[in-house]
Amino acid sequence: MKDEQRMQATIGESKKSEPQRHRDTEKSFSQRPLRLCGEISVLIAALLLASVGCQRMPPGQWRTETGLARLIDDRGERKDRVVAVAQAQYEARIKLLRFVEQMPVESNFVGDYMAQDPLVDARIRSLILSARHLGTRYLKDSTVEVKMGVNLDEALKIVGQSRQ
Repeated sequence: MKDEQRMQATIGESKKSEPQRHRDTEKSFSQRPLRLCGEISVLIAALLLASVGCQRMPPGQWRTETGLARLIDDRGERKDRVVAVAQAQYEARIKLLRFVEQMPVESNFVGDYMAQDPLVDARIRSLILSARHLGTRYLKDSTVEVKMGVNLDEALKIVGQSRQ
């Protein structure tokens, strides 16, 4: 009986000492995948942010225009930034529309085709409304500058489809 107790005590002591080291390494190995997953998710998030910041322009001939809007209204009160950015986008889109209307297509201008065909007019205006937002800058003199761009090849394609 004493031999059994002594053997169990010896086995118990060896179990206590050995599994503790094993348990410590087991903890670090079990936490390593979680830490690795966290690092991978941070890397993926950084790559996504970098890809958003580095927008590549699709191929084609692009026209960019800037619009400006004041962050302070005529009475000296601050405007909401969203409103100021929307006003600057509107101004940039107006400039883009005026440019596209003056583009020559054979012997006419795009604006002539827009006046003749309501479908062309609607599609060109839709193209201008979907102009790509290329950047926003907040200037020191309380103005916001928005840069917008449109693919001119798309406008020519719309006019070309209407002539067929």
